[in-house]
Amino acid sequence: MTESLGGSFAGDVKVEGFDDLDPDNIAPAVGWLASETAGNVSGQVFVVTGGRVHLIDGFSDRSALSRDSRWTVGDLMEHQAELMGDRRSRIPPFGIGF
Repeated sequence: MTESLGGSFAGDVKVEGFDDLDPDNIAPAVGWLASETAGNVSGQVFVVTGGRVHLIDGFSDRSALSRDSRWTVGDLMEHQAELMGDRRSRIPPFGIGF
């Protein structure tokens, strides 16, 4: 599936200095989470961007849609505003690129 992307991402862009978006920045957080020290850390959401590690309060039930049958894509599209309410619908900035 990813083969069809054909290099449409700017992977060869050279960044001066420390690159906040380098995927290698995530490895230390993964190593920490796999360590004995973080053995009691579970069910948490982290965002790692460059030199910043954010602990996100992301697992609280904000709203819900309910029915006695499976939802379809069209149904969810139709009820999107009801589900999302006043929740912002874009990625929060976390201090990079803004």
